[in-house]
Amino acid sequence: MLNAGFHGAEAEASSHLGSGRIRAGEQVLDVACGTGNTALMARARGAVVTGLDLTPELLAIAQQRAEEEGWSDIAWKVGDAEALPFPDGAFDVVVSSCGLMFAPDQQKVANEVARVTKPGGSCRLSGHCACVSAGAVYNGETFAFVNSSMSMRSAMIMNCRNGVLCLTAMLWAGAAWAQGPVSPYFLTAGDQQSIHRLTGTSLFSWTAGDGGEYPIAVFADTGSLRTSGFGGGGQGREYDFAGNVIGGPYTLSGIGSAWDATTDGSFLYMVDYTNGNVVRTNLDYTGATVLFGGLGSSAFLGSTYDPTNNSLWISGWINNQVRNYTLDGTLLSSFNAGAAANSLTSLALDYATDTLWMGTQNAFGQFFEYSKTGTLLQTVNIGGLSGQNTLGGEFAFTAVPEPTTLVLCGLGLCGVIGADWKRRKQKRSRAKMARAVALQG
Repeated sequence: MLNAGFHGAEAEASSHLGSGRIRAGEQVLDVACGTGNTALMARARGAVVTGLDLTPELLAIAQQRAEEEGWSDIAWKVGDAEALPFPDGAFDVVVSSCGLMFAPDQQKVANEVARVTKPGGSCRLSGHCACVSAGAVYNGETFAFVNSSMSMRSAMIMNCRNGVLCLTAMLWAGAAWAQGPVSPYFLTAGDQQSIHRLTGTSLFSWTAGDGGEYPIAVFADTGSLRTSGFGGGGQGREYDFAGNVIGGPYTLSGIGSAWDATTDGSFLYMVDYTNGNVVRTNLDYTGATVLFGGLGSSAFLGSTYDPTNNSLWISGWINNQVRNYTLDGTLLSSFNAGAAANSLTSLALDYATDTLWMGTQNAFGQFFEYSKTGTLLQTVNIGGLSGQNTLGGEFAFTAVPEPTTLVLCGLGLCGVIGADWKRRKQKRSRAKMARAVALQG
């Protein structure tokens, strides 16, 4: 099955087809498709898909992945983004995820992408660029600017229909199709004695061992989550992601009450709702240590750990504030989640997209995705959760490499791919020269 958050894409496709992004029957071209991630996502949504790449070896992998999904109707073509082998206006949508940015001649790529996109169609491309923060969709005439739901921003030179070159930020294709959380979003509804796993708009639920299991921490390395009762001696357990009990019980100690939790892999963190303190505990909910206080009794409820700066996000109960604190209580940033009103619930950071998810007790089953700067990215309504008081929420935490390691890996990858583009460009140039010499002879 598809990896990187697209598991079960075929089963989930129907829930996305009416989203106004990629529709069944549309002609979609994935340029510099590599091993096919974006092309397979488009096919899962019922599109008629063509994937093009300069490297046959990558296309072979993409084709194998498609066949494993039962999709033999995707057209895989070897070709150059600077000279697309398609007629004008051949595609409703042209997409590319982190591929076209390596093309030697960006202007040619822009001209070609615009050429093969039909009037009224759209282009959704991505590339690395730290300086832009908006997104744009080309509609065959102009660029319509929209918010991007990814922390990794992107930029691409595009050619408008009137021939004017535009340097503009473009949406990452996967984000443009987002409907619900990309990663599994685990939610606790202790009043209903239920635990839920939400991916996209697909919901899987099971019955918890006790009522009142609200604090939750999710561990990617063990494929499990741990809950506790919210207070008063209530118990929680360790469950695998299928809902089987594999450990516990756990009882919250040294805290008045807590309705949500989070982890950095070594400790648990939560807001003591009763006393207005932010507390750290051991992984079994024991050994509570107050990190900082002053939040006010019953003022804040949710918490989630942010590994990018070793900090905590917390969410308001009597207000709609979302705040980012260091572990010693220094306020780093904050924003108001206006769309969620107040009584924020189930605050969680999706580590795959670096965005914040939350719900509200004012509307059971409604969830909101925000950027860390407070931009509302999407709102989803999950019918199966309309009667569920989901106070606790979390995504699976995985330890991440140090920032320096990430930078070096990124530079290495860019260098390898860029060098490959250069070698292939030089190879084509040598071939042209050889043909010229042969003609002269």
